[in-house]
Amino acid sequence: MEDKTLRPVYGNTWVLEARELIPVYFLNEEHTEAILLDSGLAVPDREMLEDWIRETMVRIRAVICTHAHRDHCGNNRWLKETQGAEIFMNEIENCAGSFYPMFSRYYNNIPAKELENYLPELTVKADRCFTFADRQVEVEGNVFGLIPLPGHTPGHTGIVTPDGVCYAADAVMSEDVMHRAKLPSDDDWAEAENSRNKLAETDYPWYIVAHKDVYRGDEMKKVTEANHRDRLERIRVLLGLLEDGRSYTREEIIRLMWKQLDLHIHDGMKMLIFNRNLECLLQYLTDSGRLEREYSQGVAAYRKTGLFPG
Repeated sequence: MEDKTLRPVYGNTWVLEARELIPVYFLNEEHTEAILLDSGLAVPDREMLEDWIRETMVRIRAVICTHAHRDHCGNNRWLKETQGAEIFMNEIENCAGSFYPMFSRYYNNIPAKELENYLPELTVKADRCFTFADRQVEVEGNVFGLIPLPGHTPGHTGIVTPDGVCYAADAVMSEDVMHRAKLPSDDDWAEAENSRNKLAETDYPWYIVAHKDVYRGDEMKKVTEANHRDRLERIRVLLGLLEDGRSYTREEIIRLMWKQLDLHIHDGMKMLIFNRNLECLLQYLTDSGRLEREYSQGVAAYRKTGLFPG
């Protein structure tokens, strides 16, 4: 496998350069056995994983998942069936990601059948679950640290390899990804901010961010601060589209944001997911007092309160 696809981070911890970074912890010096932290997308990452496994003859003993999104557990079922890999996951994420009707609730009631058609490879039950009360999990005789980092998803969990490398997954984004992202995919914006603050206070020699970079320990605080500024700017943009004293329905706000971001999404599921992400932001702005929600004839509308977005 070319160096650009698999590169070292620290000790036995490496990363696979897929659509996102997939951390790899090797169990021996020969690199014939490994544990993955997340498993990437079914398409296109599986082809890369197949090539890597075939060319190196590595055996994947386990996958420790940070959360149940398709770009993080899209190959769990395949690795379980072809490699006998044991799947580890937070119990909240396992509940959401192993049953399509529950997964539908996870995505703000996107119809379960549409999710199943769009993500046929996704659901698989974990072999072992951990909770936010657990601070570590033992896999193949190696102890991995667990850091509760909810917000991006309810059970999102950071993982620390035995080398002391922290995999922050989607708790933060790299600056390049932030600039390209149309809207952050945070289920709970307040919880996500709390998790970024928690991450900033940690002290590990290296950090891996799934989307998409590796950072030295002394760089993580700057990364979390950049993510905070990015979220504030998103809030300012949305509130700036709303006139003082006027109420807007959810659909009106969606149209305003589509125009502002110059979106040209033709995939129905991607459209639903973007709208879901916007709903999460609207909920945060309502909870934090920046918007007030009112109802008329069964329709919800939002009005700015004038509260500063900081």
